[in-house]
Formats: sequence, C-alpha cells, structure tokens
Amino acid sequence: MPPHPAATISIEQQPEIEGVDPALVAAYQAYQTGDFGTAWQRYREVLQKDSRNRDALLGMAAIARQQGQDDVAAQYYRLLLTQDPRDPLANAGMAAFASGDTAGKESRLEEVLAQSPQSAALHFALGNLYSEQSRWSEAQQAYFNAYRLEPVNAQFAF
Repeated sequence: MPPHPAATISIEQQPEIEGVDPALVAAYQAYQTGDFGTAWQRYREVLQKDSRNRDALLGMAAIARQQGQDDVAAQYYRLLLTQDPRDPLANAGMAAFASGDTAGKESRLEEVLAQSPQSAALHFALGNLYSEQSRWSEAQQAYFNAYRLEPVNAQFAF
C-alpha cells in the first residue's frame, strides 16, 4: 500500500475585525427599551472615545428629541452636518427645527433626497413639511415612500 501524502497545515494570521463598540450596542438597546438615561450614558461613553461617531451623535439627538430638548437635538444634528452636509438623517432631523423659510427647507430636503433617494427619513421629513402646508396628496406620497423603504418603522406605518 503506497504511503499517503502528508497533509500540510497552513497557519495564517488574520487581521482582527473591528466589531461594534459594546457601549454603542448597549446604548441602542437601552434606547429601544425606552431607558433613555442609560442610553444617554452609553452614547456619551462612545463619544468620549470618538467625538465624531455618527451613530452616537444620532442617538443623542434622538434622545434629546424624545425628551423635548429640541435645542440639544439640533446641536447634535449640526455636528453631524459639519461632518457631512449631505447626511440624510441629520438633514431630516434638522428639517423639524427649521422655521420660517419653508421654500428653502423644501428645496434643501429635495436636494438631499435627490442624492439619497433611499432615505426613508428624508421622505418622512418631506411628508411632514407637506402636511404643515396642507399639501395632502404630496404628503401622502412622501409618507408612502418612507413606509415602502422602511416598512418595519412604526412611525412611518402610522
């Protein structure tokens, strides 16, 4: 019987894959359960390590909005927009605070939406703007687009 060829074993070092920061995961889970105090603390931990972390900044803005702290939420959205003026979620969030120049707000939302047509948040923000102006058929279409893109979002379904 002929000898079996020796099997070769090769060991290679793989680069370590960066996972999601556990504090960020904990923050999001706390936010989802309505524990805004814990979520706030965990998002702050993430921001202490990385002051430009998009998810943490969005989380802080969302918590501030939930607690009626619109000025604080707007600050976080502004920080995001300094990092990326086309950020769809930050633009959608800021649209809720911009007052006065409705034509300018609509133009800005449409401009950003043209660059990010798959952003449910932008469609929703545009729907809100149309609703404020009693432009019901346009609002309905914008809300439908938001829901179509993100059907699991209860706010869009409502």
